[in-house]
Amino acid sequence: MHKRVIPALLLPLLMAAQETGRQKIQTTETQRMTFEPSAALRLENSIGQVRIEGWNRPDIEVKITKSTKSEYDEKTREEGSKELQKITTSLKRTGEEIVLATEFKKSSMPPPFKGGPPIDVLYEIKMPHEARLVVDQETGDVQLSQLNGEIRVTVRSGSINVAVPGDTQYSVDARSKFGTVTSNWAKPQHGLFFMGEELSYDAPKPVHKLYLRAKSGDIVILHAPRP
Repeated sequence: MHKRVIPALLLPLLMAAQETGRQKIQTTETQRMTFEPSAALRLENSIGQVRIEGWNRPDIEVKITKSTKSEYDEKTREEGSKELQKITTSLKRTGEEIVLATEFKKSSMPPPFKGGPPIDVLYEIKMPHEARLVVDQETGDVQLSQLNGEIRVTVRSGSINVAVPGDTQYSVDARSKFGTVTSNWAKPQHGLFFMGEELSYDAPKPVHKLYLRAKSGDIVILHAPRP
């Protein structure tokens, strides 16, 4: 009687086939709200990946996708759903601002031992081109495009990438404490003892201010053509 021999290279494939029922738990929520011309969008305590794009409509659309970092099977899906509840978001109007707030329990450990957020969060936002924007980001990357209004972004750990329409006049104040600043506007300067970089630039007729701060992460600012 011959013994059946399974090649070692096939073992991982067979093990994966046995776990086909395991997958990440994900939820997506989309909200829309009218946006007054004098209003501003403020992101408070955002965490994860933020992508904001300007459009020609007078309202705002916020799509938030939350995903677990681990995979779960049918028996443990409830455990995964509880992981998603560790981070909550709310969108509400406060005075002249529309505030998108994120709440989660912060670690009491010092920065080197904090680790990342308990789940992955993706914010996909569309807002009027000319609207003002304020982002207070805890950790993760911020990507902006096709915005013409006042912009103020602060990120504690993560990168900032801004693509500004080429015909927009900005006064730029960008600084990274532990990272680089790259732009096709002007050449950045090194910080004290060559730690970090900063860039200051005033257009001939500046109309808006672009204020960017990254404590640990790179900043990229580019003049980009309109689509």
